[in-house]
Amino acid sequence: MPKLNHFNDQGQAHMVDVSSKKITSRIAVAKASIIMNSDTLEIIMNGSAKKGDVLGIARTAGIMAAKKTSELINLNNKRKKLEKNILNEINFKNISKENKNVIIYYNNGIHEGLIGIIASRLKDYFNKPSIVLTKSNKILKASARSTKDYNIGKIIKTLVDKDIIEKGGGHNMAAGFSIKKENLQLLDNFLQNDYLKNNKNFELIFNYDSEISGSAINKNLYDEINKLAPFGNENSLPTFLIKNVKIIRSRLVGENHINSIIKPNIGPSINTICFDCANSEIGDYLLSYKNKISIIAHIIENSFNNKKSIQLNIKDLFLSVN
Repeated sequence: MPKLNHFNDQGQAHMVDVSSKKITSRIAVAKASIIMNSDTLEIIMNGSAKKGDVLGIARTAGIMAAKKTSELINLNNKRKKLEKNILNEINFKNISKENKNVIIYYNNGIHEGLIGIIASRLKDYFNKPSIVLTKSNKILKASARSTKDYNIGKIIKTLVDKDIIEKGGGHNMAAGFSIKKENLQLLDNFLQNDYLKNNKNFELIFNYDSEISGSAINKNLYDEINKLAPFGNENSLPTFLIKNVKIIRSRLVGENHINSIIKPNIGPSINTICFDCANSEIGDYLLSYKNKISIIAHIIENSFNNKKSIQLNIKDLFLSVN
């Protein structure tokens, strides 16, 4: 039985057994034409082709795929580096001290393509609607991410009607708009007042779906939760309150994340991660607090060195919960 070089996505070859009849049949009816530009490689089968042509096309396709994969990885790494640099420049403690209901952050040095990501990071960190703005020619471009209790898309329409912003659009959880720089204070005043008016009994904490015992956190519970997937704006990943756990040890992971081992009153110790919290009040407690705390977290699966384990993604913590 003949063998044929097969090239995977990384352009690496391996030998596979194939039927000579199938090869002959496919070659008899196929001729490959290659259309290449900077973005795409298409192989169009439209006639007869020799075996060598097919192998050459497979080889070229593998090389091109590997090249594109490498380019995408490099671009993503550059994006991550830029995002990290921007987040490092943000004074999270000052924002926390200001204690505004809607966070508005302006930095004319942020690339337009990153303002949505930064807004999302601020929203996740503070659990508050967050808007990030940057300069774009003679106007400011903004991206907003919101929480469930504040329909940012609806507010955008109101802001347009009141001539506070130039134009914009979105939905209840995310939006984008443009605004004149001189209207920034007007925007800030309106949003802070509007949020209070529509959320008179709000609490600036992460809400949770259910309280559970630490002993209930295991693979079976994770699998049951995953039956509710896919998760998104209208179907959020369930959030749990786990009371009275003790931090056994904590360590910094990378520059901004904290990995902790916690021990509930009943059951085994639990591995946890808290993302982007190293320079925050939550991070300070995770690294140094010796008494029991209560946490709000998602149950997730961690994969490391080809081993999977259950982990808690900490979203908030309390020194005591009655």
